Amino acid sequence: MEKKNIKVSEIVYDYLSSQGSTGESFDDVLKRLLGLNPTINDLIAYLPDEIRDYGRKVVGKILAISDDIETKVESECSLIFQVKGLPIAKIKYEKDNFIIRYRDERGEMSYLSSVSGEKDYQDTLKKINHLIRGSYRRWGRRIEKEVRV
Repeated sequence: MEKKNIKVSEIVYDYLSSQGSTGESFDDVLKRLLGLNPTINDLIAYLPDEIRDYGRKVVGKILAISDDIETKVESECSLIFQVKGLPIAKIKYEKDNFIIRYRDERGEMSYLSSVSGEKDYQDTLKKINHLIRGSYRRWGRRIEKEVRV
């Protein structure tokens, strides 16, 4: 997407700065404030009907792991699941499938699964329960400890 420069007054600049969080660009802040960020329905819009349904269910399964997992749209086609700002899982949506990654024991985002049909979906649910739950326990708890100190 092509970028454009705009001029803003000092008060607008200060306001936008105050509304942003760490790592968030002015473009991100404006999209959020103006309600232009894509929703889950926007992200899965191009998936076939059956896969789109699986996409919603997978998001629900990941969010059901804990109440403190939040979502953030990273781009026009990716959804991040994070705990206190640290990503523990990511879903990238494509035309006919979606790919799930999780934060592994080394702290790297590793491939978990690609869903393009019923069998993939059932296998993915088992992996989510094991690997993303493990990622939450490993990395989510680490953040809690660091915050408490």
